[in-house]
Amino acid sequence: MRKKHVGIEEARKILGDLVDEVRYTGVIIVLTRYGKPVAQILPAESPEREEPHA
Repeated sequence: MRKKHVGIEEARKILGDLVDEVRYTGVIIVLTRYGKPVAQILPAESPEREEPHA
C-alpha cells in the first residue's frame, strides 16, 4: 500500500483534505515530527489496521 509522509504542523492545517485523500485513494498518511514517523492515518477498512489491545 502506498504511503505519504506529512509533517504534523502541515497536517494540522489540512487535516480534512488528508482524511479525504485517505478515504478516496486508500493511501496511508504517515504523520511525522522532526522527520520521524509518529502516527498514521489509515482507511477505516484497511487490512493493515490493528485494533488496540485492552
